[in-house]
Amino acid sequence: MVLQFDVDGRSLVSDAATRLGSAADVLLRRDYAELRLQKGFDELLSIASVHGLEHFWYQLETVRRVLRDFRGRVLLADEVGLGKTIEACLALKEYWMRGLVSKALILTPPSLVGQWVDELTSKFDLAAATAEPGKVGPDDDLWDRHAIVVASLPLVRQRAYRARMSAIEYDLVIVDEAHVLKNRDSAAWRLVNELKKRFLLLLSATPLGNDLSELYNLILLLKPGLLKTEAQFRRDFGGLGALREPSRRDRLRTLLREVMVRNTRSHIDVRLPRRLAATEVVPPTEAESELQQQLSSYVRARYPDGARTDRWRVMMLQMQAGSSPAAVGAALERYHAGELDSDLDRLRARAARVGEPAKTKALIDLLRRSDEKKIVFTRFRATLDHLQTALEAAGFRVATFHGGMNAADKDRAIQRFADHATILVSTEVGGEGRNLQFCRTVINYDLPWNPMQLEQRVGRVHRIGQTREVFVFNFCLTGSLEEYILKVLHEKLNLFELVTGEIEMILGEFDAEREFADVVMELWARSATPTERDNAFDRLASGLIAARDRYLRTQETDRALFREDFEV
Repeated sequence: MVLQFDVDGRSLVSDAATRLGSAADVLLRRDYAELRLQKGFDELLSIASVHGLEHFWYQLETVRRVLRDFRGRVLLADEVGLGKTIEACLALKEYWMRGLVSKALILTPPSLVGQWVDELTSKFDLAAATAEPGKVGPDDDLWDRHAIVVASLPLVRQRAYRARMSAIEYDLVIVDEAHVLKNRDSAAWRLVNELKKRFLLLLSATPLGNDLSELYNLILLLKPGLLKTEAQFRRDFGGLGALREPSRRDRLRTLLREVMVRNTRSHIDVRLPRRLAATEVVPPTEAESELQQQLSSYVRARYPDGARTDRWRVMMLQMQAGSSPAAVGAALERYHAGELDSDLDRLRARAARVGEPAKTKALIDLLRRSDEKKIVFTRFRATLDHLQTALEAAGFRVATFHGGMNAADKDRAIQRFADHATILVSTEVGGEGRNLQFCRTVINYDLPWNPMQLEQRVGRVHRIGQTREVFVFNFCLTGSLEEYILKVLHEKLNLFELVTGEIEMILGEFDAEREFADVVMELWARSATPTERDNAFDRLASGLIAARDRYLRTQETDRALFREDFEV
């Protein structure tokens, strides 16, 4: 019999003719493999096993400290945009390769579940299952069957799920946006506290809120007893105002260094050039206007009281209408094949009568203003195909990038864009993890309703390594839902002036339970007149501005306490 051992991807038996010898020899080789996996944490094993990942020295040093100094129980409190997710994934991969983690649970806000799964799968070769509301119940065998599960915290904090989760023994639990655990009486805090876990990573750019007890509750999850009882903690440190006393502040910092890492931009010297954004509001053609009006009537009639699946389909149709007649037409063709609906038939016929979209003509005019390379983003494949045809007919050299391409085709598309093409038309995947800083202009032909996706598009070029100002152009039709969204995000919230990652924090302050897309669709579908819509979106803007102000106040408090004492 021939036995095969692999260590770090290298075989200890080169071919079938090589014999391991005696049983003692086999055991020695096994011990050698274990020693290799357990070697010092200063040398990270995972670096050579990740793909398409741009990581930085401070992230690697943070991972070393997580494993070596904090023993896998730590609050990762880097300022927004510095890569806490990358640090957590690297730590998970490191533990995984060393055989120290074989069962992990990742808890995130609902909007980040897909992003975590994509990162783990595409960059870290870690297969993760998704617990989707409505598809997975507390009794589903997914929780036991899969080694890594990503789930939304609002889902699993429910009583039925809590009982199920607490019966499972996890090696590692990761909680993203962990500031939602600041209240010890909340179901979320109780769930995380009850989970059986060896290692625990809490990720939060704002670990300190308006009350010092909120920080106490986070640390209690990581290292019970470090800050003594809550009563003693209050006697020792008082409230936030008491931390103005240097002696109290320094004593608290000394304790927090045992469980916390906080990298800051000033320490790391992360400086990005400015980004300048402009909204291109395009009047629709007469045919497009008729299509929009007919679709709005359909949406108002079907969305508010529809079943969950019907509401989702109607919302997708509204998104496709904001993209292009081609996207609407492709969707209606699919629906037509599956059911008989006279309203959908009329919409399909109306979409087919739209000629060249007004946005496409405006886009071509914009592209002709300069010869610089530009990335044109769209969410939908049908829109991408339309744009490729229209732009090539207008004389542009075009490369395309979309999720249906294999890895080799994607590589060739990016190389063509770098070498010869002046325009890259891309769907949402947009060359993630690839070096696109040679381009500095991003054009959103259609608008993702999730502001974080909008941020991710811009982040393809506005990232470390970019040396020039970045230009962002956002297209929308006059009177469209996308115009309302841009008024809120661009004009009222100044989205494009925020630091990368801050929009996530603001949306969490605004409404941690619902997706932003669901919020805006609800406002749009339930507003019968332009005046009602104006008022509804003004209220949305006011709520987001208030959330931003709360976030900024929290940031000021954080800086006053933590300063630069917790960096690697």
